[in-house]
Amino acid sequence: MPFSPAAEAALNLAADFVTLPEDRNSGRRMPKIRRKQQTRTQGVELSKRAILVDPSAVDDAAGRFSMIATTETPVRTSIPDPLDPTKTIEVDEVLLASGLDFSRVPGMPLMDNHMLERGLEATLGRVDNVRVEGTEVHADGVYAPSRKSIAADQKAGFYPQVSAGFTVNEYVITEREGQVPLAEAVSWTLHEVSIVPVGADPNAIVTGTRGKKLYPLPAFTRKRSKTRKQERNMDETQIEDLVIAAEEAIDEAIAAVEDAVDADVEVSDELLERARGLRKFRGKRNKRARAEEDDAAEDEVRSKRKRRRGRGRRDP
Repeated sequence: MPFSPAAEAALNLAADFVTLPEDRNSGRRMPKIRRKQQTRTQGVELSKRAILVDPSAVDDAAGRFSMIATTETPVRTSIPDPLDPTKTIEVDEVLLASGLDFSRVPGMPLMDNHMLERGLEATLGRVDNVRVEGTEVHADGVYAPSRKSIAADQKAGFYPQVSAGFTVNEYVITEREGQVPLAEAVSWTLHEVSIVPVGADPNAIVTGTRGKKLYPLPAFTRKRSKTRKQERNMDETQIEDLVIAAEEAIDEAIAAVEDAVDADVEVSDELLERARGLRKFRGKRNKRARAEEDDAAEDEVRSKRKRRRGRGRRDP
């Protein structure tokens, strides 16, 4: 039995309350109620951002070079979705220099192409003198004595890029009209700096993370621009119309599923379970409405009694 678009949309609402994982033996999707407070353990890998190294900033004799590790230039990238960390959203990310967490700075390694899992083999030296200068984070790279030759190569123009490996502890998300959201990293941690032959793709957040170290998900604070807020403002009549339409769609979806079952039309377990979720939602809604009506009736009775008592006191 076909469903109207409104009914199908209402059934989709039930997916917020019910999940239907597959039964591995039968291949059928079996109903399972999801507690909304339960979440899977999630994490993110190091994010990476590449910066060019000026050959004139390299002291090949001392095996040192100075660099700008990060700037506040927005970078189009993907970050975990604040509403569903199993998904990502596209944003313009800004690493606020003032938000740098220095807890990992002491002894920070200078790495070969972010290969932390290779330990000493991929460690080229250390990162010294990490500091904030205006809107930029500056640092000095110091090569280990056995790796000093890389500085000479850099001086000659080879390996012109370094890449900062960092994690974000907290974002402030600002919705923007006609653009992707702005994600300001107001707290973030620098873990390492790497020499890279080709700059890491700033848009890449690796999803195949099995066997790789994961870091905690960032916290999020949402902030909307004034224009966006003004557009979202609705008067009471518009809100009431939306609520009525949603309630009618829920009733239509439940009735359609019940009619299909009565007519012996084959209906998938998924649709049945989603309809049950809507029925529970409608039951709670009706119970709340009846309670509100009872409260209103009691208030009316109290008001009438109060008026009668007032008239009785005025009568001689």
